Amino acid sequence: MSRRPNFAQAHRKLTQQSETSKSRPSAASSSLPVLTFSKFGPTNYISWSEDIMTHCTREYGSLASCLQTAEYPEIAEVEEPTAEEIAADASGLVRFRYQEQVKANNKKQFSMDEKKPLMYGTIFAQLSKESRDRVRRDPNWDETEASQDPLRLWVIIGATHQGAGVGVPLVDQLVAQKNYQTLRQSKQESCFNFKQRFEQAVDMLENTADVLVDGNGAPIPAERMPDRIQARDYVDKLDDSRFSGLKLQLHNNLLMGLAATFPTTLLDAYDLAENYKVPTRHHTSSGEKFPHADSLRCNDARKSTRE
Repeated sequence: MSRRPNFAQAHRKLTQQSETSKSRPSAASSSLPVLTFSKFGPTNYISWSEDIMTHCTREYGSLASCLQTAEYPEIAEVEEPTAEEIAADASGLVRFRYQEQVKANNKKQFSMDEKKPLMYGTIFAQLSKESRDRVRRDPNWDETEASQDPLRLWVIIGATHQGAGVGVPLVDQLVAQKNYQTLRQSKQESCFNFKQRFEQAVDMLENTADVLVDGNGAPIPAERMPDRIQARDYVDKLDDSRFSGLKLQLHNNLLMGLAATFPTTLLDAYDLAENYKVPTRHHTSSGEKFPHADSLRCNDARKSTRE
């Protein structure tokens, strides 16, 4: 499955360019969500960013691809014809085509530059007061506001909300670990909503790991949680009242050597849970509605993020 860009890394690569152009931020749109900020718990960052990316793609075209890649789309350079090609071009067609391609590229660049402040305003307008305050504290904010650069703004938002915390690496990492360890699907929660919360918890783990430094003060590269670990943990954290049968079935399949039946990615695990037919509820002699499935977590579950 595609992975979201690591904004902690992209944030360190922000250039120090600044321009003087400014535009008034757009008014918030009632049809789009407003981003919230929390130091000690999950926010709506994942669902918010997906809605914003969809909207910006519709409104600003290919420029919005930078929100997914954390890089502006490149406009391919036009190769200038050689002296030999020009000399052999009696009709001037080669030179004419080259000039037209240069004009087309310039037009694309101009259009992109025109849309940047507009997309900046659209994104900024959908930030809550708390999120705006957090973004404005970033050391790159002055250059970002001056240039009205949507990518710079997007990177700052990702860096401050993808793994929100108090700004103390060890504390933020501890909060992220506890949040992941205690994460469970609630009884009435949909599999899709739980998948979004699960992804955010994983993002918090990976993002806080990235801000740690070694003994020499150098950043420790973030370790991506393997897909198979995400799949395993997603299944394990599903609501037992609905999915204990699925958990027990997968557990027994593993014991019988049928490992191929176990999902290997988060998306596979989500699809399996989403399409699982929950059995009719019944009471056992002990009064329980379902036999409680054994936990799928291995003894080394605490090491899951390092596998």
